[in-house]
Parts: sequence; structure tokens; C-alpha cells
Amino acid sequence: MVSKVPFTFREFRKEDIPETKKIIRSTLGLVDSFKAKKEFYLGLRKDPKFSICKRFVILLHGKIIGLFGVYLFSVHPKNYLGVDWFAIKKEYQRKGIGSSLVKEMSKISRKLHKRNLFVWADKHAVGFYIKTGFKLSNKKILPKEGDYFMIKKL
Repeated sequence: MVSKVPFTFREFRKEDIPETKKIIRSTLGLVDSFKAKKEFYLGLRKDPKFSICKRFVILLHGKIIGLFGVYLFSVHPKNYLGVDWFAIKKEYQRKGIGSSLVKEMSKISRKLHKRNLFVWADKHAVGFYIKTGFKLSNKKILPKEGDYFMIKKL
């Protein structure tokens, strides 16, 4: 699906943390918003637990409407890349933005020579990920970060 909204994105910066934390709180909940804030600072500091950490904010007319990223912990299999903190404000969901960004994450993964994109999804997001080419998998990459482990082969 092509996005119906003319969004852009740029690399995540420290000053984006308050707004992205609000977006995560409204879409994923309070607990995840505190967890995200901590991980955002770790990612910006180039914490050694991340061998890859690329985060972006989604912009519409210069305002942040969401965020997405990819990551790889140093303990993960090297041919995988994970979906990191993927959230879009509710009023901009179901407009093709998420599907377009899964394509972008797939592109980033290929550039980094990864063959699989994975996500730990919550129940409400499984349908979206299936629609964008992910499949439920019995394989698990730790740490567990959601209820359903899904893989998209690239």
C-alpha cells in the first residue's frame, strides 16, 4: 500500500525523546513509554549491547507523528535485524504509513546484509505484520520483547 499521507523521516535525536515517549504512551501504554525512554538514551549513547541501533522519527509538516527503527543486540544471530519501537499516532494509522515504513526497514536490512527482519509483536499488531509480509515463527530470539515472534524473510 502506498501511503496516503506525505510523511518524511529523519534520524532520531535526543530532543525527540519527550514527544516520542508521549506517542508510545498513547499507542503502547505507560510501562512501554518508560522502557522506551531508557532505551532511547542507551541507543544515543551507543551502548555496547547494541551492535546496530538506528532510530528515526516520522514527520508530517515538520511535526513528529511517530517513530521506527531497527536494531541488533550483540547476542542476536548476525543475519537478523529487529524492528525497534514502531509507533504511529492513532489518527495517522491505517493510512499506509506503517506499510511504507516496513518497506523502508526491509531496505535498511538489505543494505546491512541481513536476510531476516524480526519483530516481537503484541496481539493487536499481529494482523498488521502478517499483512506486511511477516510470518509467525516458533524460533525465538531473546530477550523476549512481546507475545508473538514474527519473521520477514528478505
